[in-house]
Amino acid sequence: MKKRLGQFGYITAENIGDFCEEVKKMLEGKKFTFVSAGEIYNFRPDVKIHQEFKNISHWVEPFGAGFRVNDSYGVWSCSTSMKDCNSPKINQPVFYFGYIHGSDQHLKISHWTIDGLLVHWVIVPE
Repeated sequence: MKKRLGQFGYITAENIGDFCEEVKKMLEGKKFTFVSAGEIYNFRPDVKIHQEFKNISHWVEPFGAGFRVNDSYGVWSCSTSMKDCNSPKINQPVFYFGYIHGSDQHLKISHWTIDGLLVHWVIVPE
């Protein structure tokens, strides 16, 4: 992932701070729609409209990094074990790879649950 949304790539310990800043710029002071579709429910979408962004935080530790977003409904978060985009993906749990694609108008995050099931999130400012 580059420093601007409109790019794509993995969420890593190296870029998670920049990623969180971009999410904050996109959502702060705006309402947004959050759509989640997961393999566990045969990708049936769960849609939450008119969400209010509260805050975003992130952490970086030796074993990985993650972010957490608080909104008017609750919390959504994602973790990664990747230090940078060149990190080997061998012998690491698949759920530690968050992949993003975004622009100024939307953000899509694909990641895996601890059970190894695929989940897609789409966040769109209203």
